Amino acid sequence: MVEELGDDEDDRRRREQFRSLSVEAAKALYIDRSLALKARDRDEIDAAVDAKLRAGLQADALRVAAEVRNGPDPRFNDEVRVAIAGLANLQALPYHFLRYRALRNMSFEITARPNVRTRAFERQRGDYYDLAHLVGAAYCDVFTCDTRIVKRLDKGREALGRAPPITAEGDVDALVHRIEEQLGR
Repeated sequence: MVEELGDDEDDRRRREQFRSLSVEAAKALYIDRSLALKARDRDEIDAAVDAKLRAGLQADALRVAAEVRNGPDPRFNDEVRVAIAGLANLQALPYHFLRYRALRNMSFEITARPNVRTRAFERQRGDYYDLAHLVGAAYCDVFTCDTRIVKRLDKGREALGRAPPITAEGDVDALVHRIEEQLGR
């Protein structure tokens, strides 16, 4: 990646800042979920996160509609709200479906840590990159990732009718073989 992006001081500083933000975001998520789990069970938290996601999608759709229509249309606004609220699941929006699936699993995974000061949070340094990378999981025929993301996706690609993710376990030849196998070569 460094070869592609360049290796000047500004790039290095930005990448390090991005990694630090991943760690800080993971710590904030740990605190949030730890507190939430004292008051609610996981199903209640999942339902609340789902409601927030749907509200965000509604707001985004309404902003786009107002832009396209040169102003809001109350009849259309009601249709959008009903349509998004009525989605049985979010598989119709593959990236959002996988992103929230991974975030939910990550949030409960990190609550197993003893406290926010543990060095285990350093493993979260790539989480922002991983979330951005999920666009590939949503739309590409072949998706490679590490084993943490496979676990966090929790068969989400398969639920979308896509092949499972490929990890880089083993040597390069084994990885190439798995990719070629998925491509039907």
